[in-house]
Amino acid sequence: MTITANKLNWETFLSIHKDKSMAFEDMCRALFLHEFCDEDTTILHSDPNNPGIETLPVFSNKYNARIGFQAKFFDNKPDYSQIKQSAQQTINHYKGQLDKYVLFCNTNISNSNKSYKQIVELLKQSNIEVILCSNKTIFDLLQKHTNVAELYFNTIDFSSDFFYEQVQNSLNELGRRYNQGFNIDTDTQEKLDLFLMG
Repeated sequence: MTITANKLNWETFLSIHKDKSMAFEDMCRALFLHEFCDEDTTILHSDPNNPGIETLPVFSNKYNARIGFQAKFFDNKPDYSQIKQSAQQTINHYKGQLDKYVLFCNTNISNSNKSYKQIVELLKQSNIEVILCSNKTIFDLLQKHTNVAELYFNTIDFSSDFFYEQVQNSLNELGRRYNQGFNIDTDTQEKLDLFLMG
């Protein structure tokens, strides 16, 4: 499915969602499931106010590891103290149960930032590796998982290409069950074609 890439920006996201933090968390949950988990067999579960990570750890065959994620939405720059607090809660509750920690953040996080390095080291001491997905990296994932982009950024482009692609997808799904020989033109079809041309 083609998407309107110019709609993939945080201004569009904010204009659509009243509760930006909840919508961001839900979007990250979908991206986490599609990108990092075995989406056909993984069921994500979160307890109310799940500490540290958004859901209970799950085993990922893709990574051969127990994995969880944290979603942080900030209005301006990242608040490293909030990220560190979540990391510490993750360690307190899931040490020995978690191998990889995916950190989603809408703002840029620099790998060379001193505070971020401390967070990475804190988790590393508990044998937890950080996978960082911030700002543009999230948009890269949304380009790959267009169904999530459609839900959270209204990115569907209703061009003729869109409708052609939808018909092609339907025909592909039908496979051998579709036979072009059964398509015949009728008087009604001709009248509709004339109407649509006018």
